[in-house]
Amino acid sequence: MQTTEWNFWANLFMLAQFMMILLVGMRVMLTRHPPGSSFAWLLITAALPVAGFLLYLFIGERPLARFRLLRVKRLLEHYYPWAKDRLLPYGPMPLPLNEYEPLLRLSTNLARLPLTVGNRLTLLPTSLEAFERILEDIRKAERQIELAYYIWESGAIVDDIEEALADAARRGVSVRILCDDFGSAAFLRSPRREALERAGVRIWRVLPIRFGNFRMSDRIDLRYHRKLVIIDEKVAYTGSLNMIAPKSAASGAAPQDRWIDAMIRIEGPGTVVLSALWEGDCGLLSNCDENRDVNAYMELFTNGRHEQPGDVPMVCVHSGPYGNEDASLHLILRVISSARRSLTIVTPYFVPTETIVSALLNAASTNVRVRIIVPRLCDSRIVTWGGRRFFEELLDAGIEIYFFEDGMLHTKAITVDDEVSVFGTVNIDTRSLHLNFEHSMLIINRAFTAQLNGLFAGYFAGSFRLDPALWKKRGLLARLREGFSYLASPLF
Repeated sequence: MQTTEWNFWANLFMLAQFMMILLVGMRVMLTRHPPGSSFAWLLITAALPVAGFLLYLFIGERPLARFRLLRVKRLLEHYYPWAKDRLLPYGPMPLPLNEYEPLLRLSTNLARLPLTVGNRLTLLPTSLEAFERILEDIRKAERQIELAYYIWESGAIVDDIEEALADAARRGVSVRILCDDFGSAAFLRSPRREALERAGVRIWRVLPIRFGNFRMSDRIDLRYHRKLVIIDEKVAYTGSLNMIAPKSAASGAAPQDRWIDAMIRIEGPGTVVLSALWEGDCGLLSNCDENRDVNAYMELFTNGRHEQPGDVPMVCVHSGPYGNEDASLHLILRVISSARRSLTIVTPYFVPTETIVSALLNAASTNVRVRIIVPRLCDSRIVTWGGRRFFEELLDAGIEIYFFEDGMLHTKAITVDDEVSVFGTVNIDTRSLHLNFEHSMLIINRAFTAQLNGLFAGYFAGSFRLDPALWKKRGLLARLREGFSYLASPLF
């Protein structure tokens, strides 16, 4: 009797496992996933049916919860008709930009944000320089300060910035902060946050994590990865730097803990676009109930009243799990295909899609000099090894790959033909391209691109170039590790 009963439950469990594998497999085939991600889900569910089924149930499909998607629709339904005929500049395309009209039209259509001209950009090549300029501008703020960060960690110079924000709030400046609930978990639950709020600073947890929430409206894998500072809609900062003090070799930090970042300081109409992006995030992601009417921004764009202190044109291309456009991926693909002479990519995490690999190979086959700089060691071994799966094929095509050794290179930037730059928060991996809330600035300006290439020259000086012949001699264990890590990388 006992044996019969045991056999019954064993068979029932096996049947349940089979059904879990079948359901995940069917859902993966019916849902739009990148091929690598699809295979990873099938592999983990086949190996661990219960764990794979539960993981897929909670994090397997990227779109936001239904109520957030409905909120997106409500926020933007009145904006899209207005933006349709205004995505490119008012009047004829400026002559220097005519060559890049297809790229610009794609970018504005992806982001549904206008091309702004007349911006002035300042490249801040180190974390310390960026923090010092941000601190200076915060102290000069008159009306409002908006910040958005994936990681916010108090300490060192960040303490100075927090005190400056508190001082600004006490003198009547509106100070509002969006922080990702995962990356900034310690700060959001700390006395430092409480002190800022007592001073009048308003802080929101973006995409809050609530374990045990079976509505699945708050997913741990969809993260808010933007880095933004906007002050009085006159000055803005963006790039790779989180709100965390940098570590140095002098402090004893290991290379993978010494993060190398860069930011840009923006003056001009582009600051209004970034402020509008911040407002949209506040309404969509943090349930902020005090959003200003987006019509104010529409009027500002339409009338062109914003000061134009420079001559740099740019488009903000944002992306996230609120649609099927994959805006960041499409931007990168179009930028790669536009290269005629040179293409340089700097990224901390390089786990490209098959389409990006194909685009890089196509560029190399047309005699474009393609160079990729990645850190030799980064904070994720799975991502490090997964990206190396494609190195042999890329090296064989003549693409130059460099390992940066002087720290954890965290800058995310691309330059093309000494004229086009992409600079922002986007990594070349599945998480950035398909899951996270990200943004990049598409910049068409020879002077700024030259500055960025000058920054890259310093990165090259701290790197060594991979030798294709030596790379081919790596052992079977390394190859297996790369293959497994690539399959698993979409889950990390």
